[in-house]
Amino acid sequence: MSEEVSMAQRHVHTRGWKDFRSTYIPRFAACFFGLIAIRVWTQCCLYDRYAATDSGAITIVGNMARVAFILVLMLVFARLPLVGRTRKALDCFSITAMTLAPVLLLVQIEYPSLPLALPASALAGLGIVWGGGMWITFFDRLDEGESLIYSFACLGASAVAGYGLGMLPIVAVFGIGLFMPTLSFVLFKQAMDALDSRCDVVPEPKRDHIYDSESKWLIPRILLGIALLDFALGIARGFPSGMSIMLSPLFQLAHQTAVALLCVGVIWWVLVRGRGLSFGSLWWLEVALMVAGVLLIVALDQPQSGATLITISNTFMLGVLWYGVYDFCRHSSIPPYMALGAVWIAHLLPREAGRWLIFHFGPSLG
Repeated sequence: MSEEVSMAQRHVHTRGWKDFRSTYIPRFAACFFGLIAIRVWTQCCLYDRYAATDSGAITIVGNMARVAFILVLMLVFARLPLVGRTRKALDCFSITAMTLAPVLLLVQIEYPSLPLALPASALAGLGIVWGGGMWITFFDRLDEGESLIYSFACLGASAVAGYGLGMLPIVAVFGIGLFMPTLSFVLFKQAMDALDSRCDVVPEPKRDHIYDSESKWLIPRILLGIALLDFALGIARGFPSGMSIMLSPLFQLAHQTAVALLCVGVIWWVLVRGRGLSFGSLWWLEVALMVAGVLLIVALDQPQSGATLITISNTFMLGVLWYGVYDFCRHSSIPPYMALGAVWIAHLLPREAGRWLIFHFGPSLG
């Protein structure tokens, strides 16, 4: 990767608290945090509030539905532009599917005999593809510093909110999930309008397409690296018996607090300390958390501490990948939603394949 665009070799905008405050506080808008609503929704409807490592088969089905729909959309929009009526139809479908998912889960609670959990999970997976993916088109219009702030601040804030979700009754959690898709969409529209209104004061960054001149193997190598790590994370998430590991309130607090602190730490290190952001360092942190978690599960009779580290790695991975997609798009001619789709397939498909393997074969491994 070219030295001139390597995140490890350059600084992103501000150095020092005074510089940070004077640069970014005047640009602040609450609607820019709309991605929090998506993260809260996923915790409500796909990941069992992170009261456990995941929701087992429900999480697998939902994420596999996401992969299939992402692939379909990528094939369609490789030939057609994502504009006009097509985008409005996709907006409508996403909000509807994401809203129906918690409705079905609420009905399932009232009528346990109805087989609604898996259809709800499939709807959730289909809806989140564009319901969450639309936000990359907003981030693509931000400069590097603002994108870093909102990528990790949204993840950190949703972790704090997620701990609160873990303490609520499941009916209340699904009730909250009902409103998140509409809230996200409203905030997205406000955020895009806010960027339009400030464009004379804060010009939007221009792409330089430097990555287009890189080796043709660059993108496959990046995607392969993501796939290998996520396959390992999928196995680790169900290690050792294949079943989800329940986390006590103390370990739920440890998970969500650690993610929030890591997110704050990234923003502080890059934009307050003025140091470089190294994707390599973040990558090794992901690996270290996963390996340490597996070793703790093997070494201790109580698996919750190891499962917590693995869950931290899974959650923090979202911020790393999201900002990585943004950075790649800043230096590439590939549309941001196409880049996000490719990375999320490399992220989800191997991870859920690993989760499925450990789910089915874990009990027989001794």
